[in-house]
Amino acid sequence: MVAASLLASAEEVELEEDNREYKSFTGTIEYVEQKDEKLSFLVNIDNDKNNQMLVHMAEDTLLFDMTDTREDKRMHIVKGAEVEVFYKKHTPIALSLPPQMMTPFLVLAKNGDYFAKLDTFNQGLISSDKQLKLNIEDKNEAEGYKNSLLLVFYKESTRSLPGIAKPYRVFKLTSPNVKTKEAVFPIQMKDGQAIVELRKTFESLAFEVVWHGYDKPIEVKRDNKIAKLTLGSKSYVDFNSEDVELDYAPILIEGKTYVPVSFIRIVARMGLEIRGDTVVVKY
Repeated sequence: MVAASLLASAEEVELEEDNREYKSFTGTIEYVEQKDEKLSFLVNIDNDKNNQMLVHMAEDTLLFDMTDTREDKRMHIVKGAEVEVFYKKHTPIALSLPPQMMTPFLVLAKNGDYFAKLDTFNQGLISSDKQLKLNIEDKNEAEGYKNSLLLVFYKESTRSLPGIAKPYRVFKLTSPNVKTKEAVFPIQMKDGQAIVELRKTFESLAFEVVWHGYDKPIEVKRDNKIAKLTLGSKSYVDFNSEDVELDYAPILIEGKTYVPVSFIRIVARMGLEIRGDTVVVKY
């Protein structure tokens, strides 16, 4: 039992050592609470009420849904949801009843039809624990995933060692060990929404922005992937070719396209922080 094994005489304990950089536990959310914009939830590990963990979401904790991949910390953290909580080894656990995890790396809303794997994959697309090898037919796509931290969803794998799987979906993530860069951009307020200039912002972040005309989708490109948006439409296409609906549509101001700040977080999947009249993008 994961949580029960954490109890010790020290005020704070660390998770047990093994060769994996990231570990996880799965369970059902017993309750959710929010205080001062801090979100926490209690998990019954393996659906056992005698084996629980109180998880406190950190500001940079990633949250994914295995079905539609939307990223919203309040959308899927609900009572009764089945989740898998991923954490980095040496993550501290506060001694209490129940034990408390302060800084999970990623929380995944589960879908019983798929398996999930969070690990670093090498040049041969083999996970660091040697348990899974990815079979990706598109050579350009495969190249972009080599030597990277990946969250992989897949339905089945071969019985070989490592098991070989054709992924349903792959997300390239940033390890907490990697120091992120920051870029600062001005924001405007329009109809109560914080917006940024699309081209200036994303070309500064090494994306390519392609304009095809007023009545055609605008493309944002990088690493052989394309996100799309259309003036006046709240429907976007993210870099995984998934439809995403935001609260605000792209608009033209003095001949320049502006998008909501949420485009950076949800479509481009970059961390951000609004500071006064600027947005700080972490990449």
